[in-house]
Amino acid sequence: MINKSIGKIILILLVLIFPFCKKDEIKNYQTIYPLPYLPAYPGSYWVYSQSNNTITVNASDEYVLTSFKSNELQGTPLDSFYAPVLNNLPWGENNFFVVGYSTPVKLGNHYSFVKILSDSLNDSWSYNSYVVCSRMVNAIDSTVVVNNVTYSNVIIIEDHEEGCPTENSVIERFYFAKNIGLIKYTQCTWVIVSGMNQYQVDYNWDLIDYHINK
Repeated sequence: MINKSIGKIILILLVLIFPFCKKDEIKNYQTIYPLPYLPAYPGSYWVYSQSNNTITVNASDEYVLTSFKSNELQGTPLDSFYAPVLNNLPWGENNFFVVGYSTPVKLGNHYSFVKILSDSLNDSWSYNSYVVCSRMVNAIDSTVVVNNVTYSNVIIIEDHEEGCPTENSVIERFYFAKNIGLIKYTQCTWVIVSGMNQYQVDYNWDLIDYHINK
């Protein structure tokens, strides 16, 4: 009789302790929360006009657990973490993780963090995206009008292949508004007209609607 009672007590303790062990195990994974100029909170979306098309960018419904080996991220000790996922953006593949202002990009057999943006004026960096490219913060705290809407606290970033601009090289410009995200994207071609260098706009993404699910 006593043995049966002890058995019941042990069973009850196991039932009570097991859920707490699982919760503690989940808490061990770090969650990478969005930053102001790329507020990719789960459930958020952005709608853009592009010529006669409408493009919608969605954040994942929840923070997604991902795993990378340390050597895949060039020694970065983030093996597993929760982060939001965005799709359908002009600077990368669909369904990529947003880690602050960076994203892990697969290059060959490993992943590397590629910085998307910075909030420091004149900050510049290079990254390898099949070709070596350069990105620079040209302006911060700017005011920009997109589709008759005025946005303040805007960061403007220019991106091009290293060694450019040269004739017919592609120049990309990104406009990020604080607490909103990407409000405008422009792809241009550097051309020479009548001996003068100038940008020829190929196409724009202009923000027409958004929801930040903060």
